[in-house]
Amino acid sequence: MGVLGICATYGPRGEAHTKPSEVTYLKDVAPILQKRCVGCHARGTSALALDDYDRARQSARAIREAVLEQRMPPWPAAQGFGDFRNDRTLTPIEIELLVAWADGRTPRGTDGDAAVASPPSTAPAFTASVPQGHPARAGERLEVPLALDGDRSIVEWRFAPADGAIRRAVFSIDGVRLGAWVPSQGATTLPDGVSVAAREGSRLAMDVEYVKSRSASGGGGTLTLTFGAPGAPPSHLSFGCGAHAIARSVRAFAITPLARGAGDSIEVAARYRDGSVVPLSLVPRYQPAYPLTYEFRTPVRLPRGTIVDVRSSAPGCSVGLDVIENPSTSTVAALGGARAR
Repeated sequence: MGVLGICATYGPRGEAHTKPSEVTYLKDVAPILQKRCVGCHARGTSALALDDYDRARQSARAIREAVLEQRMPPWPAAQGFGDFRNDRTLTPIEIELLVAWADGRTPRGTDGDAAVASPPSTAPAFTASVPQGHPARAGERLEVPLALDGDRSIVEWRFAPADGAIRRAVFSIDGVRLGAWVPSQGATTLPDGVSVAAREGSRLAMDVEYVKSRSASGGGGTLTLTFGAPGAPPSHLSFGCGAHAIARSVRAFAITPLARGAGDSIEVAARYRDGSVVPLSLVPRYQPAYPLTYEFRTPVRLPRGTIVDVRSSAPGCSVGLDVIENPSTSTVAALGGARAR
């Protein structure tokens, strides 16, 4: 069905029509919800569940409104200021499909229309259980042994929470940061040529921030680690508001801007010694509920002496950069030689 056919299901002012739609839940809507929404909107979480047809149908009007107003999925970063491979904003066609379905009596479709699921990955993987914590606290650190049967190199990871108690979690293996997780996040794949080492006896640490709760126990879940070829180990740099010089050459592959409060702006740019400037990220109105990590599509080269300029509309901002320090020739080739666009 073409885009024009989809657009015909709603009027110029966005008002709903009642014409039956050729867009169905199984063929068109479920794949979008699974890809973009169910990470947050599933049963057992604090958000509105959208993980089956009946729940999605009951919420069709709310879905329509949220996507037309571009409130969901959450993506606080400004478009065009930094180029990110994990951009979660809906495409125009995805928005049109969701609106057409809501305006077209929300048909389920037939089982034969169901989208074919991608085949499961055949890469070696390991799943670790993360214990429950204490959501009545603001946060805590949990540690568990990984119980691996040998040395491994982690190239991808995915966290599946047991409930909606966790607001944000930062994972590390033997003190090496694996990455940060928030509820809207799916799998995190490290760039080519980058990996985190794990060995027999390695320990997984999880620094947790909880959703405000009086519950004595909750949280926990499973962390799935996918293994691959050994690569350069990542490091993490943190800076507060202001201008900061890079002490040694690195390549940044992800950025986490953190503002003080809701509505504050935060802008991060790299200022090179030749006078050129590369924007790294801009969040016009920070949302504390979505402290996202943005993954650069092309890792950004930051030579020694580069200034990382962090500016905010209020004091108390900070930024975290996931980087590769002093990359080898092979890693440079894998990551690409040019500056970020």
